[in-house]
Amino acid sequence: EDIDIAIIKARRDKCEELWREYDKVQSELEEEMPNMSEEHEAYRKEFEELYFQAVGECEKIINKSNNVMIRHNENNADNYEKIDITRSLSHNDSYMPKSSVVKLAAINIPVFSGDYKDWSTFNDMFMALVHTNDSLSPVQKFFYLRSSISGTAANVIQSLETTAKNYETAWATLKTRYSNKKVLAQAHTKALFDLEAISIESSIKLRQLTDTIIAHMNALETLDQNPKLWGSLLIHLVTTKLDSNTLTEWEMEAPKTNVASIDLLITFLQKRCQILEAVELAMQINIRPPSNIPKKGNNNSQNKLRTTSAYFSANDIKCFVCKQSHTIYKCPTFLDMSVPPRIQKVTDLNLCKICLRIHFDKNCKFKKCFKCNKAHNSLLHLVKIINESNNKDNEVKTNIEPEPIITVTAHAYHNYNDQIILPTAIVRVIDNNDLPVICRALLDSGSQSNFITEDMAQLLCIKREKVNCSVSGIQLSSHIARTAITIKLTSRFSDYQNEINCLVLSKLTSNIPIKPIDLHNLKIPDGIELADPLFTQPQKIDMILGAGVFFDLLCQEQIKYDPHKFIFQKTQLGWIVCGCIFNKKLTTELNTQIALFTLSNTEDDINIGKKISKFWELEECSSDKIYTLEEIKCKNHFEKTVTRDIHGRFVVKLPFRDSAVKLGDSRSAALRRFKLLERRFSKDPILHAQYVHFMQEYASLGHMELVDTEHEINTNEYFLPHHAVEKLDSVSTKLRVVFDGSCRTSNGLSLNEVLLKGPTVQQELVCILARFRTHYYALSADITKMYRQIWLNEKHTNYQKIFWRENPNQPLSTYRLKTVTYGTTPASYLATGCLNRLADEEFNNYPVACEAIITDFCVDDYLGGASTKETALQLRNDLIKVTRKAGFELRKWVSNDKELLNDMPNEDDTQLLD
Repeated sequence: EDIDIAIIKARRDKCEELWREYDKVQSELEEEMPNMSEEHEAYRKEFEELYFQAVGECEKIINKSNNVMIRHNENNADNYEKIDITRSLSHNDSYMPKSSVVKLAAINIPVFSGDYKDWSTFNDMFMALVHTNDSLSPVQKFFYLRSSISGTAANVIQSLETTAKNYETAWATLKTRYSNKKVLAQAHTKALFDLEAISIESSIKLRQLTDTIIAHMNALETLDQNPKLWGSLLIHLVTTKLDSNTLTEWEMEAPKTNVASIDLLITFLQKRCQILEAVELAMQINIRPPSNIPKKGNNNSQNKLRTTSAYFSANDIKCFVCKQSHTIYKCPTFLDMSVPPRIQKVTDLNLCKICLRIHFDKNCKFKKCFKCNKAHNSLLHLVKIINESNNKDNEVKTNIEPEPIITVTAHAYHNYNDQIILPTAIVRVIDNNDLPVICRALLDSGSQSNFITEDMAQLLCIKREKVNCSVSGIQLSSHIARTAITIKLTSRFSDYQNEINCLVLSKLTSNIPIKPIDLHNLKIPDGIELADPLFTQPQKIDMILGAGVFFDLLCQEQIKYDPHKFIFQKTQLGWIVCGCIFNKKLTTELNTQIALFTLSNTEDDINIGKKISKFWELEECSSDKIYTLEEIKCKNHFEKTVTRDIHGRFVVKLPFRDSAVKLGDSRSAALRRFKLLERRFSKDPILHAQYVHFMQEYASLGHMELVDTEHEINTNEYFLPHHAVEKLDSVSTKLRVVFDGSCRTSNGLSLNEVLLKGPTVQQELVCILARFRTHYYALSADITKMYRQIWLNEKHTNYQKIFWRENPNQPLSTYRLKTVTYGTTPASYLATGCLNRLADEEFNNYPVACEAIITDFCVDDYLGGASTKETALQLRNDLIKVTRKAGFELRKWVSNDKELLNDMPNEDDTQLLD
């Protein structure tokens, strides 16, 4: 059919115009008649259905016509091309000529989230694709604008309705907010300072760093800034982000005497990226898969190499240690070794110390040690323990954070050439999965309890029991054991097993022995199985078996080696070795190790003085208050602007962050919130009555005034939404009206966001309560409507406007709140600041009462007292006199003495405590 598309579009646009006019009129009717009949609601639904049906038919015809034109152009002309812009252009009936038959991909508008660094890109693309597109209506442009922003950017235009009239306003608001050269320059500068440092040499990260630097420098140049003039500052900023190898190469490349330019550094980084990329590519190893692996795809793929891929069958897995068909992780021979021999074995086999395999990549991707997160396998984790020694040259330095060390070992120095061997054994301990874990134990008949290290306890994953035991060692050094576990101990050579309870401590002792023992002249008897085959090598102790287990392990057989005063003792765990061995070559000083533990269930042996000192250090409250820059600015503003009227009441100004800040439209949001409040009133008459009573009292006390909106023209204003907060357990006020200063305006800013937050000028509540408990005669009271006793300067009352009417039949009125308002950012500080200012001004006349105002008030609540009745009575009277001078009225007096409540203006408002 021959249909004039232009007429269809004109009719569609006319429908949209009629819809907007109808919606406006209908909305006004609904506001005037909130209780509309169902007939009116049905009429609106019917109209909406007809409108959507008509517009839908128009769209179908237009889209069908567009598709026909597109197919026609594609089949008959090679000089036209469709340009598809995501989320848009369903009504675009114009096409650009093309110069080739290549079909271009869709252009996606990036979503702008409010990050200043992304504004320039978003602005240019949106201007080119949508804003200057004449084929789009303003409503469509507004729709695409909303769908292209998120986060804080979306909040800027959140209050604007999606209409043709509001599009230009929304786009102008966004440009005003984000086309701020100063803020944009600061954002890109901050991004340069926040560049992520490169810890490991990598072409990818270096390329990313270089591109980011160039991008931010180019952005700064478009903002009329020249970062190249920063000189050595920018050079230092960039070089601190480089890895050590790249930094070394740069120092070799850079001029030796003159300051290098940023262009030279950028050129170096780009060349460095090319070198690293070429080297990393050359180091890649291609492994050809075995022929028995089935191939996927066409036959040509059989000739291709697969990068960094290897294939193994189950029979190909061989242990590097024992050559059996299992991995090294499950090798009994390897697991029976202590940590030092394991490390030596891995080194001899040229295995990776992280994954325990053979590979050529230096940067192993396997998980690091779960105990210390260092670059080695958990099976190779070796904990170094600091020995308590006067010989500083022999101390072992570790990167473990300092913590209390259990004094298992006492160190005495001697020059004898005797070396003492303490009995150790390799045992098996069953973990929570019933699997054996190898553990090195020290057999100590001088210990009253059994102990296990924190590392071993974590490895076993056995459920712990909370305890509180004091462990004392040599010279009464002590530590507290907080947990204990019950383990199942088994022997490697017999059926012996025993369940024992062990206290868990972070460290037990140093390596045993301290130094390797030379046994070249000592012959181990034939036929014996040593409990610790590597007893001569210094190794970590995982467990101490005390006297309760020690004598149960001993057997009758014993072999003495007289020349060396050496003893081989048979136990259930194998043959242990202990005694003294003479060493002629030994001339260095040795540490004598004495394992000695005593156990106590109380803390009598602990240094009480240290604990008390630590307690007071933790509980100490600093008397110095540290204010932020914002709080200092607010405090200075208050001190410069606060005044008192002829009646003595304080008059304050709102502390704005910037006097030039302009708020957007707040009327629409406040009006919408008020209508929601009226709907709530219609469902809850009791709440409505309480709310009306509150507002009537507010007006009768002069705390708000009616605004003549016909003759007032004021662009600097803010409307506060308000709502009810019910407090049913309150004695005096069941309902409180709360004002919302955080409601954002049309430009995305709220009143609270442009106001400064003041500091806390009163003492902490814990200090007030602690001091209150020391008084023999107690007093308590609070200030009636404290915030509303402080006037707001007339110039700032326009920032505290509200909508109000007692019922929907009345015309909507605008009021100004004339006092400090709860719900604004600085309200608390302005109120407490005025109270402290009053105390400072009256201190010479009423020193005791003013001191109480400064130290014993928590916002509007007074909590204090005195040691004698006379002093308490005088304090009460002076407090009343001082506070009345500024219009503050104390009420709700509470005391533990009846006489202190006499002569009060309203005795019904007092309370006597037993």
